[in-house]
Amino acid sequence: MMVSLKYLKIWAGLLEIRNILSEEIMKKITSFVVGVFLLFNFVFANANDITKINILYTQNTNGVLENCHCPVLPLGGLEKRQTILKEFRKSHSNVLFFDSGDFFSFRKDSAKNVKVIKAMQLMKYDAVNIGVQEFSTGETFLINQLQNNNINVISTNLKFKKADFSVSKVIYKTIGNIKIAILGIVDPNDITYYEKGNKFQLKRYNPTDIIKKWHEIANQDKFDIVILLSNMGFEKDKEIADKFNFIDIIIGGHTQNEFHNPKYINNTIITQSGKDGKYIGSLQIEIKDKKIDSYSGKLIPVKLGTKDDEEILSIIKD
Repeated sequence: MMVSLKYLKIWAGLLEIRNILSEEIMKKITSFVVGVFLLFNFVFANANDITKINILYTQNTNGVLENCHCPVLPLGGLEKRQTILKEFRKSHSNVLFFDSGDFFSFRKDSAKNVKVIKAMQLMKYDAVNIGVQEFSTGETFLINQLQNNNINVISTNLKFKKADFSVSKVIYKTIGNIKIAILGIVDPNDITYYEKGNKFQLKRYNPTDIIKKWHEIANQDKFDIVILLSNMGFEKDKEIADKFNFIDIIIGGHTQNEFHNPKYINNTIITQSGKDGKYIGSLQIEIKDKKIDSYSGKLIPVKLGTKDDEEILSIIKD
């Protein structure tokens, strides 16, 4: 514990008058000064007991591999996303990185989807939610890709029937003394678009039912911040925020909104970062007494002039 020079001088002064005052009076003065000193340090320490967490997030990559080189707003590119991510992690502490889903192409494009997931593996996401478009090339293809790549995949309301394959229902992260629960949901009805007569084997659960059930069980555990990765769309995210006030943050997707400033509904922060990997979302939260005390957010443009990450570029250059 650091001690102020001011208090050292006070202590020295007390020592000088020690011979003047009686021992009993000196004990009282000493006890008083020590008490004030400890109180000051307690108040000061608690006033600064704030944990800052930096959350980066993506959504709706849509199988887009590289920058479009468009004449207007040439944004995007996985090779540039990785560069921004590396630089951010170097200059910030307590960084979490999420994707809310639809990273595969909405078309049946297995070649692109293989490269997208290999690139995302290198980016070391803390949690990646399974969205609707992840089924564009079929359930078996998705399972094979997830099994062959080391990615922290999450889906709270889907269960795959393949015996040797499963994904996390909830992912827990701890930063300092803050315990964070991350859930991931997708609209089960939207998945039927890609079945095309071939029934998928996975079980699908109602998102609100599964969130409610999880919360009832999780009350027995200790968690401080709840983050929901949602592939439901903004309107449904608002309904979830209205229904469940224990959800602190919803990182949304599917409807491809660009929220340069996060929305705030029923004590829930709602974000989206647009489509085609043009932006990386950035949300900083300050936690005091294990609750979000303040927050700020923005979208980081993935600009054409950003240096390419050579490892990602080698994956997608074909």
